[in-house]
Amino acid sequence: MTAAIVHIPHKHAADQSKIEATKVRADLLQRAATSYDRPRQLIAQVAHHSSVDVVLKLGKKETLHKAINRERRVTLPKEPTTLAVMLYIIV
Repeated sequence: MTAAIVHIPHKHAADQSKIEATKVRADLLQRAATSYDRPRQLIAQVAHHSSVDVVLKLGKKETLHKAINRERRVTLPKEPTTLAVMLYIIV
């Protein structure tokens, strides 16, 4: 026995502020990877240039801080694990 698949079309408009918030968040994370600004400075810059609806869709500041720190952790070089490796890097 197979189930029939019924296609139901969307009947609502796209949430433009959610789409814009996704773009702003991606831009925020890219800035985080390439700048040395503090997370709160980056968030303030993004919030200043965005509408209230977009800022509300970005989520909590704490969540944005964590996302920025995660992004930076990925882009940082690995720390040396031994003294020999550290001395090799310095020389």
